[in-house]
Amino acid sequence: MIVCVNKESIYSLFGVDDFVSLETALDNIAPSLLDYHFKDFCDNSEEVSFFNKREVENSFSQGSYTLFLDYNENLFLEIDDLEVDDSTSSFW
Repeated sequence: MIVCVNKESIYSLFGVDDFVSLETALDNIAPSLLDYHFKDFCDNSEEVSFFNKREVENSFSQGSYTLFLDYNENLFLEIDDLEVDDSTSSFW
């Protein structure tokens, strides 16, 4: 799932001014707190129906989340919700 995130709100939440500073700030945050904030952004944002990764200027991953900054200065959050179902795991 990919959502478009309000860049100004995420920058002000983490007290940063740009994408590079955001990456540094998120590296120093507890994973559970990061998970809480990113889930909140996803709940309050609409899912993007089409996302062209060729237009990505910069990106970074943190756990199961990836932030993308495109050339138009839009910020996107991708959530990797791969849940493993133990009942369908291999028996080998």
